[in-house]
Amino acid sequence: MTAALCRLSGTVHAAGSSSAIAPSHDVRPGVPEARPLYLMSPCRCVVDTDGPALSVSRERRPSVRYPLARVSRIVCAASIEWRARAVASCLERAIPIVILNTAGAPVGYVQPAVPVRSSLDRLLTELLERSDWREQYDNWLRAERMRAVQSWFRHGSAAGRPVGAPARREAIRRFVYAHEERPATTCNGLYSAALMALSCEYVRKAGLAAIYTAIDGAELSLAADVARLLELALELEMQGLGEQLQTSARETIYILETYSDGLERRCAHILGRLFRRTQELLREWR
Repeated sequence: MTAALCRLSGTVHAAGSSSAIAPSHDVRPGVPEARPLYLMSPCRCVVDTDGPALSVSRERRPSVRYPLARVSRIVCAASIEWRARAVASCLERAIPIVILNTAGAPVGYVQPAVPVRSSLDRLLTELLERSDWREQYDNWLRAERMRAVQSWFRHGSAAGRPVGAPARREAIRRFVYAHEERPATTCNGLYSAALMALSCEYVRKAGLAAIYTAIDGAELSLAADVARLLELALELEMQGLGEQLQTSARETIYILETYSDGLERRCAHILGRLFRRTQELLREWR
């Protein structure tokens, strides 16, 4: 997942009191049946509101309604035109929107405001006041990548597909250490956009900002980093086919839905572990 995704002007930061986020904090959507919405038509479509629903219309075709209560996040193609009130309705209901360009690559996201910040938000803000924050944060990211690879090893062994020692070493080199130098996106644009939307949803529900600015002026792109960890996990689940697999939009959405529950659980666990690690570091320094 590219860390260069731009923030659109719809990204708003709201001040407010903070709430606690425990290590086991449940950051899953409040409405269990809410699902991602993919607006991928190559034809010109207009998204507007129709009461408590989004209305998607095309010329000479009846409009289609999507109840906002059933939508968790949205990925849309460049051919989709949005009315401002439709965007506002999504933001009011904490639904993030990730936008693809004409080439099918994610170029930006609209992230709802975070009215109540969590204690993890406060911990990250304190961490970013230290000169060694990048080293500590990169160590955590590396540990998360190793965790994903080790989990893949275990699942392969349990399924009767053990990974030999040479392949293990190569996987660790490739996915854990060389991953930092790999191209930003190994999967197609729709995979990346969908995982960015998932990350944005959970980051916001955890009371966190998508991007933080450190004392040295550098940025911690939390939502993009979490999305890239999810992308790595998905690539491993597909047994390394992410770089070669070419699928249609329909097939890509089917694959994403197949792994959806596991990716959502992983996203929640990633943020929980970030809370624990940041809390431990700051406790040691204090």
